[in-house]
Amino acid sequence: MSDSTHPTWIVVLLSLWCCWTVCSARPHRPNATNTEPTQIHLSYTGSPTSMVVTWSTLNNTASVVEYGQGDFHLRNSGISTLFVDGGKKHNAQYIHRVVLTGLKPGYRYIYRVGSDESWSDIYSFTAVQDDTNWSPRFAVYGDLGYENAQSVARLTKEVQRGMYDAILHVGDFAYDMNDKDGEVGDAFMSLIQPIAAYLPYMTCVGNHEIAYNFSHYINRFTMPGSHDKDMFYSFNIGPAHIISINTEVWYLDEEGSKDKVIRQREWLHRDLEAANTPGQRQKQPWIILMGHRPMYCSNVAKDCIMDESFVRQGIPKQGMPGIEDLLYKYGVDLTIWAHEHSYERLWPVYDKMVMNGSESQPYTNPQAPVHIITGSAGCKERLTPFVPNPKPWSAFRLDDYGYIRMTIVNSTHLYLEQVSDDQKDGEVGDAFMSLIQPIAAYLPYMTCVGNHEIAYNFSHYINRFTMPGSHDKDMFYSFNIGPAHIISINTEVWYLDEEGSKDKVIRQREWLHRDLEAANTAGQRQKQPWIILMGHRPMYCSNVAKDCIMDESFVRQGIPKQGMPGIEDLLYKYGVDLTIWAHEHSYERLWPVYDKMVMNGSESQPYTNPQAPVHIITGSAGCKERLTPFVPNPKPWSAFRLDDYGYIRMTIVNSTHLYLEQVSDDQVRQPPLN
Repeated sequence: MSDSTHPTWIVVLLSLWCCWTVCSARPHRPNATNTEPTQIHLSYTGSPTSMVVTWSTLNNTASVVEYGQGDFHLRNSGISTLFVDGGKKHNAQYIHRVVLTGLKPGYRYIYRVGSDESWSDIYSFTAVQDDTNWSPRFAVYGDLGYENAQSVARLTKEVQRGMYDAILHVGDFAYDMNDKDGEVGDAFMSLIQPIAAYLPYMTCVGNHEIAYNFSHYINRFTMPGSHDKDMFYSFNIGPAHIISINTEVWYLDEEGSKDKVIRQREWLHRDLEAANTPGQRQKQPWIILMGHRPMYCSNVAKDCIMDESFVRQGIPKQGMPGIEDLLYKYGVDLTIWAHEHSYERLWPVYDKMVMNGSESQPYTNPQAPVHIITGSAGCKERLTPFVPNPKPWSAFRLDDYGYIRMTIVNSTHLYLEQVSDDQKDGEVGDAFMSLIQPIAAYLPYMTCVGNHEIAYNFSHYINRFTMPGSHDKDMFYSFNIGPAHIISINTEVWYLDEEGSKDKVIRQREWLHRDLEAANTAGQRQKQPWIILMGHRPMYCSNVAKDCIMDESFVRQGIPKQGMPGIEDLLYKYGVDLTIWAHEHSYERLWPVYDKMVMNGSESQPYTNPQAPVHIITGSAGCKERLTPFVPNPKPWSAFRLDDYGYIRMTIVNSTHLYLEQVSDDQVRQPPLN
């Protein structure tokens, strides 16, 4: 890549989750009063001191927003525009736009929209931070429809939980916004209101917005720049410069198409040139571009089979240039596309040539843009299959419904994970149980629950396994074996976004308190001197992953703001010797540690009479997500790390000695990021 002034580490993980609630909404138009504000959504202006609110009413009213930090002491007015659908009924509504000004970056605001005739409910948002030293979090997806909106229920919960700072919707809305004389568009905008009324909903245009010269897209959304004319723009957020382009200009069969292609390319050239000035690239080292139609893909679809995307190489016979050369020249780090109803991640690629950073770390300092396709949020057209034999530039493919979680961690690290909302009705679970039968039929197969068991309220885990205690209710238990007392806990209770989560956290902690207290009575601790605890999500880790980067594991310290305590204090107080975790697809051994402080037994013999629990992470037995890389500079509590497939052999030798060894099963080195 032409620009290599900053090291980059793009980390991609895959999280398979199942959405157990299907969210639905009725078309809002028939139920709305004439002056009732509906379809409320936010968008970022590019300035951290302002935000745009857009909404609809059936009758023309004043366009007013009252807002403030805890009260409505601020009041701004805006404009309303009559929008008439191009269908036979010519349904009309008024689109209102108000710019909220004078915001304090990083502060939370409440607001309501409307007029004295009718006010909306109260909503809230957090103003975008104005510095570059923070980690913006995004949900990213394309091709989300009103029908079969698979991802909306989970996205709504995650937005309400405060997991994101903005949404990036990469084209194709509602399927289609103009259908049924615009009523599908109304229903879709109401469907996403519980998401879009709480954080900036940033968009790009797709092919399903073409009706009536893109009038629904232009009127319903308010993006930075000359949105009603060009439908391309850019903005800065944290350490990233984000660009949204209009890929439809290459596919319009109309007079002036060539001019539109050239005008967008010239604008993009200027934008990238400005983003690459030394001072600017230092402030926003990450350049991310989103557009609807991908440059590369390996689906059974016209764009992919042709192998010559118009967006990538243009249409030379018509004098329409593409833009891949610009992305390469100006060091664009990541491109995000949709259109294909699937998920695909590419190796760094330019002109169909793979240009990895290195053989072992392809996404560290890649030599070309990394392309991601995420068009499977859910729509009535369902999923798009893949061709059997992908090209060498295709790194990973998934034909599940889902979306991306993206965190721009800092100036050198970007974290991506694909969340799947499709579990294929348990077929994988059946195959897995048959796979482990030659092991599990011959000796006790003791388990603890993990995040990949969440589907249908953990029903597969609860029904397929039989553990001690009230397994079907709590999913925590303990047992004695030889000189050891072994405890299995449910770490997912801290991560459930549902009513009763706090009660589950407290109930497990109280049970664990009683269990550890009983295990520490003089007679009992003499019988079972070893106390070993296993749970899925670790308290500490040094991988490039959200739990590790946050450095404040919920399992360890809890979620104080929600009244959910952690459990590290209990393990320390009652002398737990060893904790065993997984979740990260690697092996890591820690020094004895408590509250992030190393507490070795002695300098020469750290594991002899340690003063705190020893933590082990062993999550690399092997799965389709492959291995998880480590951060370059681990914390002082990390003693040893290994990114091989494998497992632990553990022998509790006697009352004073315990033996552990990590067995490596990585016979053929795999790329560490799937």
